[in-house]
Formats: sequence, C-alpha cells, structure tokens
Amino acid sequence: MKIISNSVWNVIKNLIPSKKSCIGRPPLDPRKVLEGILFIIDSGAQWRLMPKEYGSKSAIHRTFRKWIREKIFEKIMNEA
Repeated sequence: MKIISNSVWNVIKNLIPSKKSCIGRPPLDPRKVLEGILFIIDSGAQWRLMPKEYGSKSAIHRTFRKWIREKIFEKIMNEA
C-alpha cells in the first residue's frame, strides 16, 4: 500500500479540486483516491485488480480520467 506522507499531502492537497455540489454521488476522499491511482501506476496492475481498501475502482478510475482532463497531475508535478 502506497501512503502519501503528511508533508507531501500538505503541499498538494489544495491542488486537488473538491466537490462543491450536494447533488449526485458523495465525494471521495481525495487522498485515498490519489493513493489508489499511485498503486495502479506503481504496480502496473489493471484497474479491476485494485484492492478494495482504496475504494470503488470505477469511481477512482473515473476521478483519474477527470484529473487528467483538468491537468491536476501537471499541477502536482509543478508544485513538487
């Protein structure tokens, strides 16, 4: 399990958008989502093999695609 240290999280947490509406699906924990994404990237596993401890694999994959479109990972890399 890949854990994001508190010091790293404090630097990047404001770069990740939060859900502003009460309508629709409940918001996901962005730190847990990012850890799930990093697990997939680091392990090379398929999305369907993501451990349940990270949450719903389909929700995390959907968030991953959204963050790609919004260039969130570019913002994180520029901050790091």
